[in-house]
Amino acid sequence: MKTRFNQSAVALLIALLVSVGSVQATEKVTKASGYENFVETSLELESWMTDNYIWNASSFVYSEAIDSELQMENWMTSKDVWSTSENFIFNETSDSALEMENWMTDVYAWNVYVPADFESENESVLQLENWMVNENVWKR
Repeated sequence: MKTRFNQSAVALLIALLVSVGSVQATEKVTKASGYENFVETSLELESWMTDNYIWNASSFVYSEAIDSELQMENWMTSKDVWSTSENFIFNETSDSALEMENWMTDVYAWNVYVPADFESENESVLQLENWMVNENVWKR
């Protein structure tokens, strides 16, 4: 009984927090042109950027990192490891010579019929519509 009460109390507390948090929620509207007009803030010069002590090479203590010597291991030179296994047999095959087929030289295959009512972009001029220049559409 005590566990059920505790679980109910925790569930009620979480529901309360979620509902209180959502009361202050506001809708964030992202404008397409907002990214185009982004201006970077100016950078500020800090004291460490111009400090000679930091940038003088004599102030740093360098230690050379040395890797241990690499050793050849048996698997690196084993023919069994590097030979092509049965799963990956590559047959060296050559493509057959290309041949001319009848359809390749057929005049009717390459002449494309364009219907008389077919529209192309060159024939029609795009028109500006009201929604394209309406401030209310683009500024929210």
